[in-house]
Amino acid sequence: MPAKKSKKKKPNTIPQPPASDWRTTDQDEIHRRVQRASDEKHAIKNLDPAHPVFSILRVQSPSSMIY
Repeated sequence: MPAKKSKKKKPNTIPQPPASDWRTTDQDEIHRRVQRASDEKHAIKNLDPAHPVFSILRVQSPSSMIY
């Protein structure tokens, strides 16, 4: 039985302009935020459990900022 080759998943990256280039479009900024949200681990807490869907949520970023 031949050994199976494992396929490496490509990282889910969105093309972005260089960080040193300040001339970005709104779409570039949206891509940066989407990429950051997928890369970083955020803690989400429902502050009003009586309403599980449309509720008040607290989001804490890895840098401990609370939104």
